[in-house]
Amino acid sequence: MLVCTLACLAGAMLISTQLPKSYEAKARVILELMMPDPVDGTTYGTKNSEAYVQTQQLLVTSNRVGEAIIDKLGWTTNPAVIDSWQQATGGVGDIKTWAAGRLLGAIGAYPLEGGGTLEIVYRAPDPEAAATIVRAIREAYIETALALQTEAAARRAARFETLLKPARASYDDARAKLIAVQRETGTVLDYRGEDTRSGMLNSLANQGRTAQLAAQRDVGSALQRSTSLQLDGLRRQLVAVEQDLSLADNTLGTANPNYDALIEQRAVLVGQIAKATAALRAQGAATANAAQRLSEENDAAFQAERERLLNNAPVNLRVVQAQRLVALRGGELQRLEANLANARQASERTESGLVVMGDVITSNEPVAPNIPINALLAALFGLGLGLVSVLLDGLWRRELLVPQDLAGAAGVPVLAVLKSTRPRRWWPFGRRQATAAA
Repeated sequence: MLVCTLACLAGAMLISTQLPKSYEAKARVILELMMPDPVDGTTYGTKNSEAYVQTQQLLVTSNRVGEAIIDKLGWTTNPAVIDSWQQATGGVGDIKTWAAGRLLGAIGAYPLEGGGTLEIVYRAPDPEAAATIVRAIREAYIETALALQTEAAARRAARFETLLKPARASYDDARAKLIAVQRETGTVLDYRGEDTRSGMLNSLANQGRTAQLAAQRDVGSALQRSTSLQLDGLRRQLVAVEQDLSLADNTLGTANPNYDALIEQRAVLVGQIAKATAALRAQGAATANAAQRLSEENDAAFQAERERLLNNAPVNLRVVQAQRLVALRGGELQRLEANLANARQASERTESGLVVMGDVITSNEPVAPNIPINALLAALFGLGLGLVSVLLDGLWRRELLVPQDLAGAAGVPVLAVLKSTRPRRWWPFGRRQATAAA
């Protein structure tokens, strides 16, 4: 076991010292998950954020980003890259695709804690080269993300433009049908689908009630005014005459000429009061009759207008159906126009929603080969290999260690045990002499 462990450890150390050193560079990009999109207001909730982050990881290591990186670095015209491509492929295929595939194998994209930041990692034999390449990776990733968004928005805009033509034609056809129905029937309805003259029905009903109330008020006011101006004066005079008659009856007697004059005056006042009351009643009756005639006229007009509306109901239904079709086609047209405007705005955007977080982070110490880790793994592997070898050696070369092993192997009892005075061999794989004899 010790030999295997030391051999594996020595081999690992030797190989680690011969391997080329690689340096790591990191670039970070902030993913604005909780901020609404400035164009369409889209936000990524907790459930969708994980899928969005995974999509961005795949985008970083996609062929499109890889080819954009190759263009930025100018590797398609680099003589060293061209020689490597010719040696690897014999000059067959696209050098950009080949170089992008080799580059993408060394790119890593990992979300940091919280998932709001994506860290791009690249390793190269030189720290400056690693920093340059990871910076190109970040720029190509952001530009590609913006291009994908604008291209998708442009495709949506083209689709909406295609749908907009038949929608506008359908809307114009619906309007033409509405105008034709209105001209044919001579009916014009308002935006609520009601006849423009249907308001007359309620107006007539209100006029009838208003006329009745006004007549009642006029009659009451006339009676009140007349009573206060005429009857009150006559009644006051009658009261005064009654008082004079009572006084004359007590002092002068009924035979006095003044008493007779008071009696005549009282009779005249009673007659005037009766005439005034009759006149007021006649005036009230005339006003009431006028109000009744006005109410009857309004009722007749109301019934006639109601009958007209009932007769025009089928015609109005046709107009209403045409109006609803126009409203439906108009709503569809407005939605398509709004979607087209949003898609065009999104196709012209200049921000991808990805924010650069600081400068590139470069390590001056090589991250590979990791000699301590390699040594530890080699030691563990050596221990395991040694254990397996010991077990195999024990199974392959069976030894008699105790007298019971000899008795079992020979099938006869052991009579004595002779101890050898010869020292044991130090080599662990040598054969041991038997310490027991039958």
